[in-house]
Amino acid sequence: VVGNTTICHLFLNKSTEGLTGSPFLPAYQGLFECQGKQIGFDLMAETEIQVMPGITAHVGSDAAAVILEESLNCPDKIQMAADIGTNAEIILNNRGKLSVCSAAAGPAFEGMGLYCGMRAEEGAVAAYKIALHAENIIVTIIGNEKIDAAYSSQKNNQVRGICGSGLVDI
Repeated sequence: VVGNTTICHLFLNKSTEGLTGSPFLPAYQGLFECQGKQIGFDLMAETEIQVMPGITAHVGSDAAAVILEESLNCPDKIQMAADIGTNAEIILNNRGKLSVCSAAAGPAFEGMGLYCGMRAEEGAVAAYKIALHAENIIVTIIGNEKIDAAYSSQKNNQVRGICGSGLVDI
């Protein structure tokens, strides 16, 4: 099993209290091995389960799996992978030297620290494109068709805020 640090804790029914702030104190470290019955899997009670270790802090075993699956450790390449979900993990391979980082994304990215942030629901700006040939901006609002930004500034199209994908585009 791989996942971000929080998801792995939830999967194992471990406390996430130590993950809420600095210093980062996970309820377990390294490879976690158990049988299904130990985590409430009645139909798979005798199944051996391994939850792979994370890399560091909020860079979980899902990022480690991406590194392995995509061979992001080639000594002759510069490569990057980004996973934007509940948290955003970015992996950079600079000719065999790996760097990873993590930041809040998903619901945290959509609503926290932004006065106009919101969930991806009706009224949220979900995409933003600059159409250079037409000299205008095209905005996609959930619940509406794509609209020209000049038109949207003149009409009330029920824009309520910006969700994560719209913010990434902008």
